[in-house]
Amino acid sequence: MKIKSKAKYVLLFLIPHLLIYSFVQKIYQRNDYDFYTAADALIPFVPEFIWIYHTLIPVILFTTIILIKRKDCFFSSYIACLLAAGSLLIFYFLFPAYYPRGGLIEELTISEWLVNWTRVIDDANNTFPSSHVTFSWLMFLSVVNCDIAKRYSSLNIFYACWAILVSISTLLLKQHFIVDVGSGILLASLCYYLAKKISLSLYIKQNIP
Repeated sequence: MKIKSKAKYVLLFLIPHLLIYSFVQKIYQRNDYDFYTAADALIPFVPEFIWIYHTLIPVILFTTIILIKRKDCFFSSYIACLLAAGSLLIFYFLFPAYYPRGGLIEELTISEWLVNWTRVIDDANNTFPSSHVTFSWLMFLSVVNCDIAKRYSSLNIFYACWAILVSISTLLLKQHFIVDVGSGILLASLCYYLAKKISLSLYIKQNIP
């Protein structure tokens, strides 16, 4: 599948999703559910993990546009992302939650400045499940279920470690609750395997140029 064609599909998903997500964050600021636990309180704040947190979009672009070659693998990943995006919005309306992370922090380092910038553009509303966790694990599942993982087994380890670190970063940056991480991994798994069934039933490989 050509890179230009894949890029068109990915951008047609990613840009509207980010805009809709930002819009929902601004207009739907409710806190009906409190997922904060004693275990969440024990997790330290580590601003340096903000660099890992912000690898999500670059890795999504690289994985879907460059790394995944086969058409059926690409559309399994693409449909999974669409399902995840729609599911996340539904969850945000059904289970609105707010993470009590406080205001902006005193900026002493570049990492702390980036944390503050992130908090300005990404409010603490609608945490359940974590979209960062969901999409990072979707990228892991997309890679390990494609033939490229068979040729380069180290990719499995790399993407597994990366998805784990992104998940940890959401906790150490005080962006998400522990339950947001677990639910994000579960949502990613469900969306991906449902997407594989959908792509096969629609004969994606034969019918989409």
